[in-house]
Amino acid sequence: MVSPSPTQLTPTIHIQEALHPPTATTPEFPNQPQTVILAFWMNAPPRAYTKYITQYQTLLPHARILILLNTSSSFLLPPNPATEQQTRLSPAVSVLRSASSSSSTVHIHLFSNGGVFSTTNLLAAYRNATGQPLPVSSILIDSAPGKPTIAGGFRAFSYMLPSNVVLRTLGQVVLGMGLVVMFLGFWACGVRDAVSVGREALNDPALFGGLTAGRVRRCYVYSKEDDLVEWTDVEEHAEEAEKLGAGEVRREKFHGSKHVCHMRVDSERYWGIVRSLWYRDS
Repeated sequence: MVSPSPTQLTPTIHIQEALHPPTATTPEFPNQPQTVILAFWMNAPPRAYTKYITQYQTLLPHARILILLNTSSSFLLPPNPATEQQTRLSPAVSVLRSASSSSSTVHIHLFSNGGVFSTTNLLAAYRNATGQPLPVSSILIDSAPGKPTIAGGFRAFSYMLPSNVVLRTLGQVVLGMGLVVMFLGFWACGVRDAVSVGREALNDPALFGGLTAGRVRRCYVYSKEDDLVEWTDVEEHAEEAEKLGAGEVRREKFHGSKHVCHMRVDSERYWGIVRSLWYRDS
């Protein structure tokens, strides 16, 4: 069966309906999530994120997939999760509310600090709209969360610069100056940056129903070769989650893989990890 293209709700929010929508005669699989949220890294190209969508359709043909994209502009302004970001995510909240039931569960797969930013804002928007946290059963965190640094920001934003040597050099100068001004501006105004806000929110029990009761299965996928997010920052965050009583917190360290490239290095291992988050006997 050929899968139809995702439906665009907004430029950064898409919905992929279930490949095989459940019916009254569809067997029940209590451990399988009914909704998957894929929150991709900043400026992720379609050719890259489509591979993940396709694989999830194979693993969970009865689940629908909510796709969250984000751009560089999301990080260039102070985060305002109470208003602008949550308004932007309202179509995604509507999708989640339409699927909500006492037995429905959600699996989240996020990538990089961009995915952290999108996910935590969505969780906050959902809670504000419903008064309840989203019923997340499992979450896989790929190449995140990091900590905010000018050097890290420079490397991340450099990926969007042109390849021409002259233009790239000029772009790097402007980018470096812009990041310094941005960090100083945040500091002077007492405003926290998006990376810090997202990192903290990812361990906020108010956003994850059952987090401190150990009902949310969590796994971090990362590597020492990641040149954008320090592996020590990832492990530190995992330790913080464990101290909160988050239950099963796994750390899967890959070797030789760059930022958000772990699946490309060892696809079999990667998808085995994903699948094990809802099949407890794996």
